[in-house]
Amino acid sequence: MVITGTTSGSITFRLLESNPLQISYTVKQGPLVQQFEVRGTLFCPYHNRWGKVAYYLDSAFDHDPFHILALSTSGSPVLMDEAGHFFGFLTDAVEDGCRFQFDGESTLTVHVPAGQSLFIDRSGDSDSAWKAYNGLILARQGIPREPCAHWVLPEYCTWVEQKRFAASQGAKPGEVISETFVDKFIARIDRLGLPPGKLILDDGWTPGNIGFGDWLPDESRFPCMEKLVSKIERAGHVPGLWFAPVWVHEQCQTAVRHPEWIGEPRVNFTGELNLQSSGDSVRDPLHYWAPREELEQYFSDMFGRYIGMGFRKFKLDMAYGDKAVMKKLHAMMYRAVKKIDSDVEMEIHQPDIFFSRFGDSIRTNDVLCNDTRDWRGLTRSHFEVCHKSAPGKVINLDHIGGNDPDVTDADFMEHLEMYYETCGYPVISLLPDCHGKNCRDALRDYVQRCIRQPDAVSDFYETTDMVPLHFGERKEKHCLTT
Repeated sequence: MVITGTTSGSITFRLLESNPLQISYTVKQGPLVQQFEVRGTLFCPYHNRWGKVAYYLDSAFDHDPFHILALSTSGSPVLMDEAGHFFGFLTDAVEDGCRFQFDGESTLTVHVPAGQSLFIDRSGDSDSAWKAYNGLILARQGIPREPCAHWVLPEYCTWVEQKRFAASQGAKPGEVISETFVDKFIARIDRLGLPPGKLILDDGWTPGNIGFGDWLPDESRFPCMEKLVSKIERAGHVPGLWFAPVWVHEQCQTAVRHPEWIGEPRVNFTGELNLQSSGDSVRDPLHYWAPREELEQYFSDMFGRYIGMGFRKFKLDMAYGDKAVMKKLHAMMYRAVKKIDSDVEMEIHQPDIFFSRFGDSIRTNDVLCNDTRDWRGLTRSHFEVCHKSAPGKVINLDHIGGNDPDVTDADFMEHLEMYYETCGYPVISLLPDCHGKNCRDALRDYVQRCIRQPDAVSDFYETTDMVPLHFGERKEKHCLTT
């Protein structure tokens, strides 16, 4: 696909292909407010709600796609209608004042502030338009690096097995993980005949939520993390560790020393404040960090401690606040880690093309495979949003069989089969030794195939031979390869 055009005023490009279909798009510069006629349900990849297929809207809305709460898997600041008309903001250099407004009938109003640009394609081929949009942005941001070998390996994560065991003990999932739990988890992987991959210790390795911000191990359950890392490596796995690094407990040692670093109260999965009893008041002691420059050194010290122990991958979670603020925090984390060791994998759950440059792998995030949820639609939607919003990034298929430990054999198999023809590496958090032989055999065959023929990177972008001069800092031409 080749893009040609001019660079003055409203820029119109035509994409020339060997097939008869051609698409053309225009880039308009702000400031402007413009109305467009749209048809049917609108697909808004940035609009996300945990556990719900929330990307498709047919009622009136007024959205800021840069500052929206990133409650699960928030994609790029783009929008398209049923006719394939595509609209997208082209830079995150200017985030304030960008809006998509829909009247609930047929009119979309887009606010484009000064310094921002709007990509418009009304040809009816939204996928080709989205690929071209991604190509233009990657021409400025740069194509993501080739992944390290361990970034694309299958992954074993303790989380859903923690949920299963906790339910049998009348406990919370974060209370049951320990070195002994990890030993048994590794032994079960071996008994299932599953090949080695990455092994992630999920939530619970700190001494409760009060440890969020200090991020030190609970020594009663993890007396020596370095020895556990060596044990994981001897079993053939790459060690990884879960963090909710945007969270800070106001009573942790770090927060007591630096109260000025504490930001807004955190929100829960629905976007509401968590209210907990505390004396005569009702409040939540967990906050987000305020995105201050000093935090980059804090993140360097925090992650550096565990890189020194031998951890090669970090799973970052709970970035559910204002997406622009979450992005600033992730940018500091990413820079801090990459300065220490550029090969350490950083996994995030926000696939937005501007956000995903601060991660290496993009998590498709939680799906509960049970009769109370549209888990099939959510699995498809999460994958589509991640694959199309995070071009050039590794896709993390989280989790095979879903996040519900009570999934049936039939639903486990159906969920697994949905990933057979997709890119991405599988995350196995529910070990199917309690399921039928068909589940165990199918999972083992799939994981082995993923190792033999890794195909984990999103290639959802098109080559371009020029970049508009008005929305990027760099004015030279670029050639991108897919």
